[in-house]
Amino acid sequence: MTDTARSRRGTVTTTPDGRQRLEFERSWPDPVEDVWSALTEPDRLARWIGTFDGDRRPGGTGTFTMTHEDQPVGEPMTIEVCEPPNRLVVAWVQE
Repeated sequence: MTDTARSRRGTVTTTPDGRQRLEFERSWPDPVEDVWSALTEPDRLARWIGTFDGDRRPGGTGTFTMTHEDQPVGEPMTIEVCEPPNRLVVAWVQE
């Protein structure tokens, strides 16, 4: 598998408590400020991928719903790291 294929599919690791972790890294050719606002501004996020209802600061929790799915289902999400405009780390638990 090439580095490109690996980064597109993500990296799966197992956490000490036995859960699996899937990590993706993405980049876009757009200005970083534009990408950041698409990830963090509610109206832009909703147009792109979904909604987040909850506390929007590090440690904050809420519900993320991918609105373009056939059957949108809200799932818990925690904002772990928020370093504008370069790094956003979330924990998104999917059943």
